[in-house]
Amino acid sequence: ETLGDLLAHVPETREAAARAAAVAGIPTRAVPGGAREEDGGDDDDMVCGLSHRVDYLVTCFSDCAAGTVLVAAGTQDGTVGVFPVVPGSDPAEPTAASLGAPVAVLDGGHKDIVRAMAWSPGSITTPGAHPVTGAEDSRVCVWGEAVAAR
Repeated sequence: ETLGDLLAHVPETREAAARAAAVAGIPTRAVPGGAREEDGGDDDDMVCGLSHRVDYLVTCFSDCAAGTVLVAAGTQDGTVGVFPVVPGSDPAEPTAASLGAPVAVLDGGHKDIVRAMAWSPGSITTPGAHPVTGAEDSRVCVWGEAVAAR
């Protein structure tokens, strides 16, 4: 059974998130310990960061009060970006959307894949709100205002 008509979709969401982070000037960083096998080897340092590569989607949510849909996407090293979904303007593909510059970057708290993220609708961009993430590194991180107000 279909729940309704498709209103929007973001083609190649991981690549769209990496492009949006690069356009926003989110820096990459070197992480000691070698490159991932799929990156081709065993370098001394691994380049990480949302503008270099987005590996997976964490979650998405709709903030009805603000009329915004947000997507949280992350890297293997535990960085997560929260991206707004921007409606497309191509009449030939009316449901195609893109991702805007990240409204928050949660970096430095985790060393492995973030599997869970919690917040109240609108809290990512609300001063005083504290997003919470949980990762495969067995850490739960509560994030402060500085990362939430990008």
